Amino acid sequence: MENLVNIIIYIHAFFGGIGLVAGTAVMIIKKGNSTHKKVGKIFSIDTVPKTV
Repeated sequence: MENLVNIIIYIHAFFGGIGLVAGTAVMIIKKGNSTHKKVGKIFSIDTVPKTV
């Protein structure tokens, strides 16, 4: 059971890191830009695994 909890923590931390990078990029990149939209989608999709 402890191994499962550790795996879940690592998954959560990994996707949390991606979210931090993508969220920061979305705030920096000019709104409406195609890159802004792509990174925003990555950020949105990234929120699903973090709910574990």
